[in-house]
Amino acid sequence: MSAPPRSIVQVPRLRAPDKPADAPAVPGTHARVVAVGPGGGRRLTHALCIAKVEVSVAVCTRLRMGMGAQVLTQRLGFARALVAIGRNRDAPGDPGCAAGNLLATLDGLKALPEQSLLGELFEVIAGTPWPAWVPPVAMARCVAITHATDMGVGPPRYLSSGEACPLMAARLVAAIHGPLFLRDRAPSIAELLEIRRFPIPALAWELWLPVLPGSVRVATANQGDR
Repeated sequence: MSAPPRSIVQVPRLRAPDKPADAPAVPGTHARVVAVGPGGGRRLTHALCIAKVEVSVAVCTRLRMGMGAQVLTQRLGFARALVAIGRNRDAPGDPGCAAGNLLATLDGLKALPEQSLLGELFEVIAGTPWPAWVPPVAMARCVAITHATDMGVGPPRYLSSGEACPLMAARLVAAIHGPLFLRDRAPSIAELLEIRRFPIPALAWELWLPVLPGSVRVATANQGDR
């Protein structure tokens, strides 16, 4: 019996995007300036971390409750939380609102039919605009949240160093397909339906951009170069 057929896929390193016209020059080098998002900037020899995404931490921080809270761990509870945040955002991309209003909205969503809930969740995620630092494609690495104290029911003790906006964090996760982040592909809400339990990674990722060594200079979004 012959061996089954195999396919080998080779992905070349991506070059950093061209330096913006208003970006400062890098004397004596051909390095390009790359803006990174929250939690980004860490470098390996051939890769640059673009952002850190811990959507479960961002949601729990906004709701002021732990990942073990019943309202989140019950079926579709995490999806309802995201819809509640979407209904209470002040403006696109800015979901700030009082925790009390969020909890009241969340309670009212219990009677919403599942199909309507999932449809609204998709609209909330798809309607969250991308910031300028988000690349068209990146590598997605699933990481674990090691702070077990956040698995309780009370206010989380751990604040993520990554994306703080729950809707933007969810938008980033919805663009992850297997090992890749694809910005322009239709969002997938499957990962956002349920919160995960410790010790399984709780909806946490890092986005990495493969780069040629010495070809990039890092600029933190809205904070200048570093």
